[in-house]
Amino acid sequence: KTVGFCLVMSISTSIIDYASWIEGFGWIAPTLYALDYFYFFLNMLSVLDALSHVIQLEHRLKHMKDLLQVYYTSSNSTKPISDDHDNTWALRTETGNIRLDSLKTLSHSRF
Repeated sequence: KTVGFCLVMSISTSIIDYASWIEGFGWIAPTLYALDYFYFFLNMLSVLDALSHVIQLEHRLKHMKDLLQVYYTSSNSTKPISDDHDNTWALRTETGNIRLDSLKTLSHSRF
């Protein structure tokens, strides 16, 4: 919604400004000057694109924080993260420590 509003406002003000320049100075000089408007429009699009990426990243990090906070403050302390039957995910114990079955180191005797 914000991007659409910015685009509509930018295009409408550029058209009005271009029309007033054509009325006062003819069409050659304002048309050459309109290239600057196009460059500014591309700059604005790139800034809005970067801003949308930052907002999405912030939203995803907040969502991950909420998921982890719910998991580690839940009353069921032995609940696994998923229904993984080969124990590749971490399990929470009663003391709040984490048992990591998937991160066991291999012994060197196997090689």
